[in-house]
Amino acid sequence: MEQLHCKFTCAPTSELRKLTTNLWAYNFATLPEYFARVEALEEFQSPLQSSQRWSCVVEQEEV
Repeated sequence: MEQLHCKFTCAPTSELRKLTTNLWAYNFATLPEYFARVEALEEFQSPLQSSQRWSCVVEQEEV
């Protein structure tokens, strides 16, 4: 079995420091449900609404 980690980060702001969440895909019936939930999160949407620059790190590991 393998896991894929995709971590999006941006510079912290005072508003973003208050937000935190952790979602796992296995808690959802389908991946599209999971992606929709992630994309609806304030933690995801808030930086998108600003001019912040994002970085993304993708890692894969066997478990």
